[in-house]
Parts: sequence; structure tokens; C-alpha cells
Amino acid sequence: MKFVILILISVLFKSTCTSDSITSIKLESRTRGYQEIIEVKQDLELIHMIVSPQRSLNDTMLITSLQWKELVDITNQIPMSEIPNFIAPSHENRTDRALIQTLEVQPYNGNPILSKHYDRGNPPHAIAPLVAKIEAMVAK
Repeated sequence: MKFVILILISVLFKSTCTSDSITSIKLESRTRGYQEIIEVKQDLELIHMIVSPQRSLNDTMLITSLQWKELVDITNQIPMSEIPNFIAPSHENRTDRALIQTLEVQPYNGNPILSKHYDRGNPPHAIAPLVAKIEAMVAK
């Protein structure tokens, strides 16, 4: 009986600790002469950087724990081991018609999980909700 209770408690504890499983999520967009990085961290910090000949921005803002939880919930719906294998639906970046964008998820224990390059504005279907949510956070 004690063994069953112990297993139940450990399962419940694991399910409530999912927000600790990811330490940061980063979007990087770039092309010749332009780079934009949006990084959201577990400590509720959002860093937005733009580097280009016309404009430079280095902005840090705080997000709410609810916003972080929403990001983690969306991320948990994505099969992490498949992120590097998702195929880009278009390849306009090859002819400079779109920025090259990548998504990087940093798990608590382990190496960063990096997507293949895709066109900004047209990510692979499985990561599209996460990309849209992150981009909306800096559009405000």
C-alpha cells in the first residue's frame, strides 16, 4: 500500500513540475545584414535583440508566470525529439525573399534542441503555435 501511494505521489509531482523541464526558448531570424533574436527564459525574462545597419535594439522585459506557463504548455505538445526533423513548408529564404528562422528549446537537463531552418512567417506546422506565441509577445 505504501508503495502504491509513493508511486502516485511521484507521478503527481512529475506532472506538476513540467514548467521546470524547459529553461529557455529562442527564436532567431536572420538574413544578410539583419539579425533578430527573441529569447524567453524560465526566470520570466524576455530578451529581444535586433542588429542591422539601420537599427539596433537590445530590450529586456519581464513576462508573467502565466505567460511562461502558456509557452511551456504549447512546447509540451510538441514532440521534442522530432523538432530537428520537421521539414520547412517553403524555401523562400534561399533566394532572400524571406528571413531564415530557427527555433531552439533548451531543456533543463540536456543539449539544446534546434529546428532546421525555415522561412520566417511559415514555420513547420507542429511548431507554428509556439512561434506565433513568442512573436506576439514582442509585438505588443
